[in-house]
Amino acid sequence: MSLRRAALAAVPLCLALVAGCSSSSTPSASGADAAGATTSTASLPTVKEIYAQARTSALAAKSMRIVGSITQGGSKVSIDISGAVDGSNQQMVAEMPEMGKVTMLVVAGKSYLQLSPELVKTLGQEAVLKPYLGKWIALPEAQAKSMGSTTTKSILDEMFADKDMTALDQVTTQVAKETVDGTPAYVLSDATGKSQAKVYVTADGKARLLKIVSTGSNAGTMTVSDWDAVAAYPTPSGKDLAAIPGM
Repeated sequence: MSLRRAALAAVPLCLALVAGCSSSSTPSASGADAAGATTSTASLPTVKEIYAQARTSALAAKSMRIVGSITQGGSKVSIDISGAVDGSNQQMVAEMPEMGKVTMLVVAGKSYLQLSPELVKTLGQEAVLKPYLGKWIALPEAQAKSMGSTTTKSILDEMFADKDMTALDQVTTQVAKETVDGTPAYVLSDATGKSQAKVYVTADGKARLLKIVSTGSNAGTMTVSDWDAVAAYPTPSGKDLAAIPGM
């Protein structure tokens, strides 16, 4: 399911970056919308129609925030990524039990990492890395590039390529109408069971993603917000910035 990919997307990158350092030294849907109760079902669009609009609007966005989490093997894995869709200015927080909350920042082509106490302890590198906790660690360009990148665009691209999402592109039944935290929304789902995704989008003609719920074995939720409204992150400087010798 695309939700699993989104939630796990940051973890390999995060762990790879940290390994390099150590070696060197939800909103929920409410009941049916009152307006929807009086709306004739004949006037509601189909899942296929709204899915196409949702994909177009998401891929055209300039900035947004994606928060996703799943429970896998009894452990919760989550990411919180926000900023420019192309990744030129973004912050990503990856969290799982064995590594705690690790934050990565990209500003003006430069990458920075903020370690967590849990990860430093797990790596057995407390003596070396503890002084850098709470600071942004500047990463060399070559190392940052070698790790690849996760952006909101890459998450969206994978999400819309996932079989559970593409299955919605074939559903010709009408959408349902609900509210998500007070926002009128259309609900896209597939009663045939070909898709295990339930997608909530704004019912304002823009079909902006609000929430995606996975009902499969890797159950979880992904929310999307702050469309074209994420402020640019500043470059770390002064006492907030550090460099590990040898990196």
